[in-house]
Amino acid sequence: MAMFDFTTGALPAGATLARAAGPWSRTTRAGVMEAGNAADMPRFDYDPVTGAALGLFVEPAATNLLIRSREFGGSPWDASNAVSVDTDVVASPFGTVDAERLNFPGGQALARLQTTVDATSKPATVSLYTRAASGLAAFRLILNGYSPAIAPVATWARSSFTSDLLPAGGNIGIVNGPAGGVGSIYISAMQVEAGPRATSYIPTTTAPATRPAETLTLDWSSQGIADGRQTIAFTFGDGTTQAMTVTVLGGKTVIPGASLIRSALKYADILVTPPGRTVTLRDTGTRQVQLR
Repeated sequence: MAMFDFTTGALPAGATLARAAGPWSRTTRAGVMEAGNAADMPRFDYDPVTGAALGLFVEPAATNLLIRSREFGGSPWDASNAVSVDTDVVASPFGTVDAERLNFPGGQALARLQTTVDATSKPATVSLYTRAASGLAAFRLILNGYSPAIAPVATWARSSFTSDLLPAGGNIGIVNGPAGGVGSIYISAMQVEAGPRATSYIPTTTAPATRPAETLTLDWSSQGIADGRQTIAFTFGDGTTQAMTVTVLGGKTVIPGASLIRSALKYADILVTPPGRTVTLRDTGTRQVQLR
């Protein structure tokens, strides 16, 4: 089997990543997020709790449409039903004391913090990092509608909600649970983007910001892969897999981030059949590969 392994924290021999300069983020092995703008720097991502390697980010271009996406205490946010925000009260996923506490003191249904964004994409996805503070059993994300109830946990966790309803000036934000609820949660790093899934967080200040597209080039020539049509099996950090038929030309394949179904890539494999052998797929309860 010919394979590229993206779990070591360095690009394997024969792999190169291209990305223009622009805002990006990742989670380091130490469990804290870092932000940057450097071109072509490989972004290896890690589980913030266990430190386990999740792989290399290879993502399409994306724009965070939400301005001041780590600031919730003033403009452009609007609070209702006695909701309040305490600013810069605890360490955020970035390890700096700039996360905010969102308070739901009255127990009213549909107590919320919200704003609007200008977008017309269908679908669109909103995402937010949250951590339990006190009392609140559940919250929901707003994207011109409400997500299912989400229970905050004791460590920073990212939640997301995708909706087809996002006209220009659409509402986004955070609301308490379906039954109301009294209490608080810590919040940080919100994102609103076009598309059916949340990509890695893109920092913003006074304007929306775009993370440039990434392209991964794999040179298979040293691994015995001939030019022509080949099928690559991709394994991602969340355990998802994807098979893609590609053309190897001059020993290389080019993988645009937009062609992958997930963001963090752990492995890319091509099954190599030894000379004089064939590959037979035989069903015996579970699917097996047998070399003859």
